[in-house]
Amino acid sequence: MEVIHALMPKGVIFDLDGVLVDSSEFHFRAWQIWAERHGTTMTYEFFRETFGMVNDNIIPHLIPRKLSKEELRALSDEKEAIFREIAKGRIKPLNGAVELVRALQSAGYKLAIGSSTPRKNIEVVLESIGLDDAFEVCIAAEDVTKGKPEPDVFLKASAAIDVPPSRCVVIEDAVAGVEAAKRAGMKAIAVTTTHPRERLKQADIIVESIADVTVDMIEELLREGK
Repeated sequence: MEVIHALMPKGVIFDLDGVLVDSSEFHFRAWQIWAERHGTTMTYEFFRETFGMVNDNIIPHLIPRKLSKEELRALSDEKEAIFREIAKGRIKPLNGAVELVRALQSAGYKLAIGSSTPRKNIEVVLESIGLDDAFEVCIAAEDVTKGKPEPDVFLKASAAIDVPPSRCVVIEDAVAGVEAAKRAGMKAIAVTTTHPRERLKQADIIVESIADVTVDMIEELLREGK
């Protein structure tokens, strides 16, 4: 039975921000530039409060007049274009991120990105940190209609890499992301990059850094779920 278990497909689905990279400083600077162009202000306090939310929920607080869907989309696209311009080639991987991804590749895992980030941003980030060849699929903001904590992003990723949810481990840093993983029927490892340990208790394992995550740790999680 152990041999059969070892031969079954296995996958790891990574969130992006707070797991592979910390892009918050680039996003904050992009919001500041965007806000200056539109005669408004993005404070650091409001940025921290809303980081991880979709732009459609942030922009109306900064531009309080009635916005059409087309205006909202254009304003959101503008902010993300600024982010890509200032982040490309400058963003760095979190300690241990590249090493874990390459170790999982060597161990035969199928790898995916499951993120609320726009696809163009994901491409810029992965290219900047040298992992643009590492993932079989990237499920991005535009690929799902319902974001985390709904499980759609992770279920779509597991289907795309042809690995059942019970054989997938999600690595997340956000409370909503951990909840989405569990609702998808997957194991979850939480990294305390952006949220304290006590808010991530729904995860199967909580670590301080992605450098603390090992292939053996993930193997053990999957053995527990067989």
